[in-house]
Amino acid sequence: MKNKFARYILIAIVLAPMVIFVAKFGEPSILKTYVRAGMAHSQNLAIFSLEPEPENYNLSVDETFLNKLKRYRLPQMDILLPKNIKAVEGETSITYYKKKPGRSYKPIAYLLYEKPGFFMDLFPHLKKQGITNDHDFLSRTMAAKIDDIKTVTDAFFVIMKGVFTPDMEEQKNLKMIKFSCDGKDGFISYNMDGKTNYFDCNFFDRAGNFFKVYIKDPSASLDLNKICTIISTAKKNK
Repeated sequence: MKNKFARYILIAIVLAPMVIFVAKFGEPSILKTYVRAGMAHSQNLAIFSLEPEPENYNLSVDETFLNKLKRYRLPQMDILLPKNIKAVEGETSITYYKKKPGRSYKPIAYLLYEKPGFFMDLFPHLKKQGITNDHDFLSRTMAAKIDDIKTVTDAFFVIMKGVFTPDMEEQKNLKMIKFSCDGKDGFISYNMDGKTNYFDCNFFDRAGNFFKVYIKDPSASLDLNKICTIISTAKKNK
């Protein structure tokens, strides 16, 4: 699982020398054009012009909903989910953007865990750009926008945002919030304006463990407080 995540995230490393070349010999507008060309299949998605709402949401646990959840124990993490959801210790991949023929329309949760310091261990050079910890890395990634690209670092985080973001279906009403909930904090991107709800949750616990929980909810029965309730149960397996 970890190797798969690292393989997809290293797309940014492969692209870095080419981005640096363009940045060195061109203006920011050329750098933007280069990134758009390199992400042609996804450049029109709303996520690349979206940033978290300025307010920090303090979400609460729904105790009634909590009592209805089922425990899923995976190799690296433990979490409670609705009984009708299939849990998959999945991978974060840019291929989530593609609408795949015959993809499942059943409730599903893709789950990911990474140890504290994972992102800074993978990209230590970012410390020179003022990114000193995994929280900084995630915050910068979630706030990245193509129109704000002025430097190589800006371009890097736009690419990373593409790697992080799964299929959210129609994105015209996509929203993103920064949240805190029962010892967890991070970001939720969500789309609750169609027949199916989509939630992409990227967050840390107090120990700095990173979790990604992506939920597709065809019954549109989940809301942000129920998602918070699910998030509150995520923990690293010992």
